[in-house]
Amino acid sequence: MKHRATERNWEASGIDMDMSLRTMMEEANESRCSICGRTPEEVGRVARELAVDHNHGSGKVRGLLCHQCNAGIGLLGDDPERLSMAAAYIEFHLVADELIEDASKHDRRRG
Repeated sequence: MKHRATERNWEASGIDMDMSLRTMMEEANESRCSICGRTPEEVGRVARELAVDHNHGSGKVRGLLCHQCNAGIGLLGDDPERLSMAAAYIEFHLVADELIEDASKHDRRRG
């Protein structure tokens, strides 16, 4: 019964998916997120299974994602440019933090 309800929800949302396709995708990915490679248990979220990621315009399924990755790309509007800009922003600050930490260590050794 749960599977039928799930398939009805996919259909109502315009998602081109059924349980057999989902099972094949899950097995092919070893039940891991297509972006980060973690299982739902490793993410530690309430969601017990991977989310079906899809193109909201066409309904075409792209893959199975953990809750965090699915929410992240959704909040950035599924926009590759915004996702790239967000990644560059995080990378910039990681490097900047490392440089500041290295400079601080250097100053402590001198003083």
